[in-house]
Amino acid sequence: MSDSSEEPPRVTGGDEPDDRTAAGRVDPSASLPDPEDVSPDLRRTFWAVVALLNIALLGGTLGIVLAGLVGQVWIGLAALTIGIGAGGLAYYRYRQYKTRPG
Repeated sequence: MSDSSEEPPRVTGGDEPDDRTAAGRVDPSASLPDPEDVSPDLRRTFWAVVALLNIALLGGTLGIVLAGLVGQVWIGLAALTIGIGAGGLAYYRYRQYKTRPG
């Protein structure tokens, strides 16, 4: 009988590092790039778009709830306008970064 505590031999694809954990499952973080390799401009744009989309989602949903369900139409429309504006600005920032030269 073989000892079940022994780990079976691993077969790797040549020079590639082994992406398996001790349990034999693939570690998805092994294929991710190092966060320090990302340019500061990309990191700043990413977090700005994330924040703007969060504002857009909050403003849009809150505006619809306030205007449609609660009956506070003017406050709801203001929140909805802020949400639409934040969503538009997020799209603009994304497109501006994507189409920049280099």
